[in-house]
Parts: sequence; C-alpha cells; structure tokens
Amino acid sequence: MATRYPKKIENKYFRSIRAVYRTWVNKLLTKMITRFDDDETDREAEQSRIQWEYALVAIGILSFAKEVADFTFKDFDRQIKRVTGTKLNPFESFVDTEIRDFVKENTALIKNIGDVTSTRISSIITEGLKDKKDQKTIASEIQKVIQSSEKRAALIARDQIGKLNGRLAKERQIRLGITQYQWSTMRDERVRPLHREREGKIFNWDDPPSDGHPGTPINCRCSANMLLNNKL
Repeated sequence: MATRYPKKIENKYFRSIRAVYRTWVNKLLTKMITRFDDDETDREAEQSRIQWEYALVAIGILSFAKEVADFTFKDFDRQIKRVTGTKLNPFESFVDTEIRDFVKENTALIKNIGDVTSTRISSIITEGLKDKKDQKTIASEIQKVIQSSEKRAALIARDQIGKLNGRLAKERQIRLGITQYQWSTMRDERVRPLHREREGKIFNWDDPPSDGHPGTPINCRCSANMLLNNKL
C-alpha cells in the first residue's frame, strides 16, 4: 500500500528556519557594520550566537516533529483500516522518544548554521577592513555566506523530515509484525540513480540495503510501502 511523504511539512519547516534566520542575520549585520574595531566585531559575533540560540524557539522544531508524527500516523492508520477494517491505537509510546531525538538533533544542526554565519561574517568584515576592500566586495562575500547557510537549512529540513518519516514507518511496521516493505521513490528528477533502481522492489526490515532503509541516506525522500496480507 502506498505510503505518502510529508512534502508540505518539509517545505514549511524550511520556510520557518529561513524566516527566523533572515530576521536574525539582518539584525547581526546591522550591528556588525557599525563596528570597525576587531574586538567589538568579535563581541557582536559572540552575542549574536547567543541570540541565535534563543531564536531557535521561534522555528518551532517540536511542533514540526509532532506534525510529522501525526501525518505519518494518519497515513498508516488509513492503510491499516483499508485492509483490515480496524483502527490503530493512537497512543504510541515510542513516538515520544523519536520526537525528543528529532528535536535534540535538529536543534544542534540548526544552531550550527548561526555559529558558522557569525564566525564567517565577523571574519569577512574584519579582514575586509584590514585589506581595505570596498563595500561592494564585502557585501558580496557576506551574501555568499548567507546563501550557503540557507542552502544548508534546506538540506537539514529535507534530510531530517525524511529521516523522521522513515524511522516512524519502520517502527510502526515492525511492531505490527510486518517484516517486508516495498521501496517507493518520489519519482522525480531529484531521486538518486541507486534509489530509482529500487522503485517497487521488496526489502526486509532486518536486512537493510547498503545505504539503509528509506529516509536513512542523506536527503532521502523515499518511503517504505508496507506489505500487509500480501497486499500493497
């Protein structure tokens, strides 16, 4: 039976990270460009890292984790009901553990974006002033840092939503005694060749492919269609 990937949640998660990041980095730049002393610039960078930690709350990492858990539960429940006519028990103790792990890992990953941005922008401004670079050159270098950080945010959103989706699917299926699944891709141009070759093939949960089950490899958006009573 076809398992859906939470693409809309992934997009919302990225937009949330990007929005909070842009607000934070604009404040950082406003402060830094008024400082021409090395020590002042370093202090602003350190303060901005602390402010970024507080800003992470606005992203709503926990809310997104719960949204993925709810999305995957409803999708799984729909499939079970279609075949057996019964509904699943909505109280799943393992989900809380998965959500806590997601929040912990994502907080660390996203925090690193701010740390890297602060350090690089501080260095660009400090070195730029020492080397007497013009304002346009400094601004261009800063923009590259921002673009790189936003690409990193997009990767985190895609990779982490895919991983949580995959872990929840695996845990639910195994707990129901389902031992096999059918590999399903997003069937678009972004699917890597190795995973495209796996489309429709059957795998065992206790014998993962070389790079892991769906959602395990970096940036993997694939899903595990469960095999229930020999029906897809």
